[in-house]
Amino acid sequence: MDAITIENFRADTTIGVHDWEQQQKQPIIVNLRLECDCQEAADSDNIADALDYFTLTEHLKAFLAHNKCALIEYLAQQLIDEIFKVFPKVMAIDLHLQKPEAINNALVGVKLHRQR
Repeated sequence: MDAITIENFRADTTIGVHDWEQQQKQPIIVNLRLECDCQEAADSDNIADALDYFTLTEHLKAFLAHNKCALIEYLAQQLIDEIFKVFPKVMAIDLHLQKPEAINNALVGVKLHRQR
């Protein structure tokens, strides 16, 4: 299966189990591998035949701006569910979500794989 990759996409969201984390947005880093058939876009050179990664990242940025949750695992699943709902060309997703401000001197994250 073909794939589109998006690496180090950064956005701000409300996430965390501590009270102070629910009072302010903090950055997250999203890495995606989106399995889809790229043959039609490769043949046509037409964005209508492609998975539009600009539109996808803008959609995720807006989704995250309005999000509020406690756990990174929950947020990762919510992002996957949203991509599947809005972007029907995506057949499988590898998502690596990181929370750079969770722990000093460490990068904490979760990796999920889901397919339709």
